[in-house]
Amino acid sequence: SSVGASMCTDCPYGTFADSSGSTICKSCSDGSFGNVTGAISYYDGCRKCQEGKFSDTFHQFDAIAGVWNLVGASACELCPRGHFCEGGQSKIACPVGTWSAQVGATDSTECLSCSRPERCTNEWPRFICSAEGGYSNGSIFYDSSICTSSCTSLSLEPGLCLAHQGQNN
Repeated sequence: SSVGASMCTDCPYGTFADSSGSTICKSCSDGSFGNVTGAISYYDGCRKCQEGKFSDTFHQFDAIAGVWNLVGASACELCPRGHFCEGGQSKIACPVGTWSAQVGATDSTECLSCSRPERCTNEWPRFICSAEGGYSNGSIFYDSSICTSSCTSLSLEPGLCLAHQGQNN
């Protein structure tokens, strides 16, 4: 049931109650998902993600109760490029100097040596366009000259390309 409810309601997707009539819904953990409503135990409502997939929990604001709740995933996602997902757990970035171009990698052996090592440090500069109202405002570029030529405001004034650290993978 929902927190603080006077009438029982089913726990939503990605959550479960400890028992029938419980007033608290708990979230499925990272690496699992809940695709049913009204689950009355972790094993009733949460399933482990498959190899090459992952899930994360997140916080969601309940405006009626005025609290933030931890919510589990209702589905697992394919592991993104540059990462691997062992045993359906959280995604793990490929080690420095390696990269996985495929989605759904299941272990670190699928992370191959980079052909351009200068771009495989896991931390390298990117440039973010700051051009109020412009089409490219907020866009991230890997080359400062391309950023400069693409970053313009709605009034066609040149925008700023600011260095922005981020993971390469």
